[in-house]
Amino acid sequence: MPRALPWYFVLCLIPLSFQVFGENSSHKNAVEVAYVLTQGGVTGSSTYSLLTFNVDSNSGAVISEGSPLHLDAKNVNVSASPDDHYLYVLENDYLVEYIRVFATDSFGVPQSTPLQTVQVPGLTEFEVDPTGTFAFGNRSFEAIQMFSIDPRTGFLSPSSNLVSSPFNPWGPGSNELMFFEGFNPNGSELYHQWGEDAYDWYGVKYYRSSVDTSNGELGSPQEIFDWSNSGGEGDVASFTARWMIVLPYNGYGPAIEVDVYTMDGSDNPLIACTSEMLLACGESLSVYPDPAGHFLFLQTAAGLAEVARIDEVNKTIVDTGYRIAGSMKQLSPDRRLAYAQIPDKKDPDVISVYLFNPENGYVRQGGSIQLNTKIYALITAVHRN
Repeated sequence: MPRALPWYFVLCLIPLSFQVFGENSSHKNAVEVAYVLTQGGVTGSSTYSLLTFNVDSNSGAVISEGSPLHLDAKNVNVSASPDDHYLYVLENDYLVEYIRVFATDSFGVPQSTPLQTVQVPGLTEFEVDPTGTFAFGNRSFEAIQMFSIDPRTGFLSPSSNLVSSPFNPWGPGSNELMFFEGFNPNGSELYHQWGEDAYDWYGVKYYRSSVDTSNGELGSPQEIFDWSNSGGEGDVASFTARWMIVLPYNGYGPAIEVDVYTMDGSDNPLIACTSEMLLACGESLSVYPDPAGHFLFLQTAAGLAEVARIDEVNKTIVDTGYRIAGSMKQLSPDRRLAYAQIPDKKDPDVISVYLFNPENGYVRQGGSIQLNTKIYALITAVHRN
């Protein structure tokens, strides 16, 4: 990936305007937290470290907190409860899989000893729903298991029921795998995909399943989008509170457009943004959507993430004029902080923090996270005391 442009050049690209990123009552007792997961040694090492950072929501300044949490497993996945009082760590060693529950202190730092360890055979993914009362696990890429969560203790209670694919979407003899695509903001829907891999051919079907927020029961999957191609082509879909964002990919370079679909399974996009509408739409290597569905971060070959706004009324995608240097990775759950990664093949990665105004898309550079190792994963949270 090309190196990012120098900071002073990027700042010249950002329109000058006065913005206020002040405190509001809902954040007086909240702490913005960034967890960085690093992998020790060479690729494939079984040693991971989880580091905790607090970020000032007014200046973007970064402070390292506590001691690293060391984890020993082939694969590690970390998710936080909605209030960040608990961290759920999936440790997968191919032969045995565990979920370990860690309590966090008032700065979001996990304790060194887990509160609970639950063994779940074949677990490959684990996601906590936005209500913090349920979680769902992906069992061997083919079935979904629900977990109840006690919000007072963080403890998990696995359900004995497995929800398998209600049908084989690709027909007899297919080789299909399931992956999670996240929840809607209130946790009433779970999105997932079923992919089929064959010789010189691949396809994906995307589904939405209703979630009964009183008991965690999943409804029957409803297909909302699919594609099938050969020769390395394919689409990438992501979900927001209102829209499904699709980036058609030809396997050779930037997509030719960015499409915005309604969530009703329509075959035609509400907005089809090509370079004629917005140059970045025809040059995007990837898209990071604002979970609320108002903005898109369009990643271009210039090493910038261009902030664009979805204009539903005029059915267009509009350039806000704001840019982020590096590869856009995360918005904080409250949409006040944006995190971008500047990867380097030889040197350690750097994560830059930006203040983000969710009303108009304005961004302002804050601090950064610089480590002496490569970054494996970034998890953001808001710790509510």
